[in-house]
Amino acid sequence: MEFREKLKEDLAIFRQRLIWLEDGTMRSYEYSRGHRMDRVPDAIDYTKRIIAEIEKCLAEHSERGG
Repeated sequence: MEFREKLKEDLAIFRQRLIWLEDGTMRSYEYSRGHRMDRVPDAIDYTKRIIAEIEKCLAEHSERGG
């Protein structure tokens, strides 16, 4: 899978997780094998940071013509 397509797929996954965190469907967040964030506000902030980084990476990648 092309790098840009993988980033878009990851972005969609994290956006969905954010929706689930905000509407209460997800009540915790496993961010690494065996490591869990039980405070929803922390998980929401963490997810928003990841989304911002992916969007930044996509923007940089498209600016380079890739």
